[in-house]
Amino acid sequence: MPAPSPKPAFFLDRDGVLIEEIGYISQAEDVVLLPDVARALRMIDEAGFRCCVITNQAGVARGKFHLEAIHEVNLKIFDLLAQDEVMLRDFFACPHHPQGTVAPWNSQCAFRKPNRGLLDMAASELNISLAESFMIGDKISDLQAGAVVGCRTALVLTGHGPDHERTVRENAEVLNLVTIATSFIAAVEACLELAITASASLQDRPDIASPRTFTCSGVCFDGRSLVPRSTSDKRGL
Repeated sequence: MPAPSPKPAFFLDRDGVLIEEIGYISQAEDVVLLPDVARALRMIDEAGFRCCVITNQAGVARGKFHLEAIHEVNLKIFDLLAQDEVMLRDFFACPHHPQGTVAPWNSQCAFRKPNRGLLDMAASELNISLAESFMIGDKISDLQAGAVVGCRTALVLTGHGPDHERTVRENAEVLNLVTIATSFIAAVEACLELAITASASLQDRPDIASPRTFTCSGVCFDGRSLVPRSTSDKRGL
């Protein structure tokens, strides 16, 4: 049987795009979805696109929280969306920062946006066609990571978006920019207008019964456990 064809996807930043930006969020009770996020994710799903989160989490390197807190927050996002019958299972995170204080995370990393590592990791894990995909974020580094792998991109003016709007406009062509939108759902609508509807059937889609958080160090959290496990394909340091 031939291998399934790669599918297009939406790569999404997390803080300031899907949830309110409060700075180094580490507690599940602090998670607040931004307006219409569930509806926008349903639109993406109905159009046949895969969907995953690509997030820098330098709070680990800076000693603000432990690695497990990333998955705890992701679990809360998963549960809030599930209440609206929307599933967002796959989260890819880089906990490094070169100005961090906690080893081994206080170093340069090829997976930290604007580098492409997390997107390549997600594409390999989920069989994604990068050239047919979109990256939505609230920082120019999100868009740079998407553009370097050939994705089209969109900036949202939530979170840190207003601070990056001018620079993004000035670099629209190199960023493969589709739109600068006032909200996540507006960005999704603009991207879908350009996209050819994907034909991902239900049998093509991965099991979405529980969330997963992949990190660039090869550590993975699966389901509701906060006990990490190592992936067979270790990446990162």
